[in-house]
Amino acid sequence: IDEKHAQVSLRNPDNEEAEPKRFTFDKVFGPETSQQEFFSSCTAPLVNGVLAGVNGSVFSYGQTGAGKTWAIQGMPDDPEDKGFLSRATEQIFQHIESDTSRSYCVQLSYLELYNEAIHDLLSDGKQQ
Repeated sequence: IDEKHAQVSLRNPDNEEAEPKRFTFDKVFGPETSQQEFFSSCTAPLVNGVLAGVNGSVFSYGQTGAGKTWAIQGMPDDPEDKGFLSRATEQIFQHIESDTSRSYCVQLSYLELYNEAIHDLLSDGKQQ
């Protein structure tokens, strides 16, 4: 992982002499990235847009064990390790509390797409 150049390089374990394949992204995060760094870089700007009236979505994708749930949820009761969902919710409600000039309606969806089925993770489990 090359955070500076936003690249991930993969080597073929069966052919050590082959050049690594490099993939470039808008941003990459190494395993030492804090929840706050991730939130500040990715989610906070999105929330700012939502607060300005633009719809926003966060899409977490990756293989099992890649860290999606950790990035989303983290440890909600730990200020250092809470995930971006808790941080975004706090940012939204702090903004609402500080803006007495208008009223707000907040809607949140938390969906999981798994094996081609969509699950509402905020429902009581009776609907899919």
